[in-house]
Amino acid sequence: MGIYKKMKFLFVCMGAENLAAEQISAILKQKGHEVDLVFDPALFDDKTYFYIPWMHKLLNNRKKLIKRIVDSKADIIGFTVFTDNYKWACDVAKEVRLFIPTPIIFGGIYPTSCPDEVMEHDFVDMVCVGEGEEAVPELVENLDLKKPIDNIWYKKDGQIIKGGSKPLVDLETLPYYDKTLFEKEIPMNRVYLTVASKGCPCCCSFCSQNFLKKFNKCLDMRRRSVDNVIKELKLAKAKYGYKEVDFKDNIFTTDKKWTLEFLKRYKEEIGVPYRALSHVLFMDKDIAQAMKDSGCHRVQFGIQSMHEETRKKHLLRFETNEQIKKALRACDEVGLYYSCDHMFGLPGEKEEHQVMATKFYKSLKCCTRVTCFWTTFFPKTALVDKAQEMGIINEEDIKKINKSESGYYYAEGSINDKELKKTFRSYQMLFRIMPILSERMIDWILKRRWHRYLYLIPQKIPLLLIDVIVSFAKWDNSAFQYMHYYWLQIKKKVMRQW
Repeated sequence: MGIYKKMKFLFVCMGAENLAAEQISAILKQKGHEVDLVFDPALFDDKTYFYIPWMHKLLNNRKKLIKRIVDSKADIIGFTVFTDNYKWACDVAKEVRLFIPTPIIFGGIYPTSCPDEVMEHDFVDMVCVGEGEEAVPELVENLDLKKPIDNIWYKKDGQIIKGGSKPLVDLETLPYYDKTLFEKEIPMNRVYLTVASKGCPCCCSFCSQNFLKKFNKCLDMRRRSVDNVIKELKLAKAKYGYKEVDFKDNIFTTDKKWTLEFLKRYKEEIGVPYRALSHVLFMDKDIAQAMKDSGCHRVQFGIQSMHEETRKKHLLRFETNEQIKKALRACDEVGLYYSCDHMFGLPGEKEEHQVMATKFYKSLKCCTRVTCFWTTFFPKTALVDKAQEMGIINEEDIKKINKSESGYYYAEGSINDKELKKTFRSYQMLFRIMPILSERMIDWILKRRWHRYLYLIPQKIPLLLIDVIVSFAKWDNSAFQYMHYYWLQIKKKVMRQW
C-alpha cells in the first residue's frame, strides 16, 4: 500500500449521513488505513429539521456515545463540524479528552470559517481548514507533524502552526463515497445520498457558499462527468437496491446540457425516483419536463422572499419576481412537484412582505410545501456585514456569531424584536399549513386577519403534526423517508435498552 503504518481514524458525526466523512473514508481505506464511525442520531435535535428539546433529552444518551469513542482505540478522532452542531462537537470532544489523549481534529465549514476560535479549545489539537480529501490522509500518515501540512492547523510547543492552502481537488479523481461507514446507522436500501458537483454560481449573502467563494478565491463550479455519476449510481443500486436518490448539489441544474444528458441516461439506466435542489434562474420548461419524465418527485427552490428589493439589497439575489414566476410556472405546466424555501426576519422585512409572499405561494399549483427558515447569521458571510452596516448587530454580536452563539435557523434564528417574532410565527404556521388549504380559504383567513393570532398556538408539537398532515395530504416521499429514519432510530434505541 505504500504506507509506513496502518492507522485507525474514527469519525464522530451526528444527525445525518455525512458525505464528506464518506469521501475521506474511501480515500483512507484505499491507502490501507482503518476507518470507523461513532454516530449520534441526536433525535429531535438533529440540526436538520426536528427540534423538540424535551424529547431530545428523553432519548439522548451521551455516556454511551463517549464510551464508544473512548473504547474505539483510534489513532486520531475527527469531528465533522458545521455551525449548528459546533457546541455538540465541543461538548463531546471535551468529555472524550477527560479519558484519553488521542489527537482530535475538527473539520467542516465552521472550523474552516472560524479556525482561530476553534483552536482556542484545549481539547482540539488540529483543524482542517478547507477541503480534507487530500489533507486528512496526509495528516494520518504524518501524525508526528515534523513538517506543516497544507489545509491543516495544529498546536506544537504552545504555538499554532498554520499550514498553507491546497488547490481544490478534481472531483473526477476521487473514489466513490464509502457508504459502509454509515451502513449500521442509515438504511442504505431506501435513499442514496450523493452530489454531482461542488460550488455554486450564486453568492447569496446568508449562505456558507458566500464565505467559501472568498475563501477559495474561486467562483467556478466543479462537476463530475455524466459517466462518473451514472457509474456510481449503478454500482450502488446493485449493492443496496435503493428506492430513491437524493442529490445534494447546491444547484443541480446549473449546466443545462449536462442536466439534460444526465437525466436522459438516469431515466434509462437508473430509473428510481429522486429529489434535487435547483434555482429559478436555472429552471425552464425543458429542464422541468426532463426532471418530471426522469422521475423527480420534488425539486427544492430557495425563494426566501417575494420582495425584490430585499433579495437584491440584502441577499445578493438578483432574480426578479417575474423570473421566479416563470420558473415555477414551467414546473406547474409539466406537473413537476416542488417546495419553496422562505426566510423570516430578513433585514427590513415587515408584515406586508409576508402578505405579499402569502398571495404568491397560495397561487402555486404544484408546490407541496413552503419550508420555513429563520434568518441566522453564519460566520464571515456578507449578511453579517450588511446587518452590521444597518446597526442590527455590533462587534460583540459578531464575536458571538464567530463562536457559534447565534440562533438556530429552525427556531427563530437571530431575531431579537419580540413583536416581529410573534408576527413571523403566525405566518410560519400559515405557510406550513397552506399546501392543504384552497386559495379561497386562504383569502378568507387573510380578509378576517385570523392568521395574526396563530402565534398563540404552541410551536413545537402542533407544527410537527401539521407537517405530518401535509406530508400525507401531498404524499411527500421526502418526509416519509425522514419519518422512517426516526422510527428506525427510536426502535433501535429501545431495543438496545431492553
